[in-house]
Amino acid sequence: MNYLKTCGQYAEAYHNNLISNEELIIENLAYVDDNLYDKVGDMIAMFYHVNREPITSFES
Repeated sequence: MNYLKTCGQYAEAYHNNLISNEELIIENLAYVDDNLYDKVGDMIAMFYHVNREPITSFES
């Protein structure tokens, strides 16, 4: 999650013109190709590895 936060802060700095187009490192943005989905998918897999109980729906 720290990776996503750092990338989001970088994107915000770029949006606020604290980083110029010439200085921009595109890989530091939060969403480049599918890396955001890769990170979230990896986190879900790690969570499942530790918590193997299925998530059940809650009925009221």
